[in-house]
Amino acid sequence: MAVNLSELERLIAQVADQAIHDCADDLLAKSGEQVPHDMGTLELSGEVIRLDAGKYIVSYNTAYAVKQHEDLTLRHQRGRKAKYLEDPYNENAQKYKDYIAAKIAEALK
Repeated sequence: MAVNLSELERLIAQVADQAIHDCADDLLAKSGEQVPHDMGTLELSGEVIRLDAGKYIVSYNTAYAVKQHEDLTLRHQRGRKAKYLEDPYNENAQKYKDYIAAKIAEALK
């Protein structure tokens, strides 16, 4: 049985890229539940940006996003807090790694 390594490499890259995108979307949703919410501007600025195959950024794009994320002294509404992006990532990093690995394994069957 001949294996086309180029085709296999393309398949793995495609599946991994989609799985990473899925994880970035999930992170955006989870962080959206924690992002400080006054008028909703910060929350609505959240987005997933694709840089390149397998490379995504989850970002909040307001002038005060970094301050809201980093300043632990700011007060927020119940359930909203600083570290709204970092904490959900840290809580789910292993789940994301497992998900990506499972998707690749599934594609290789």
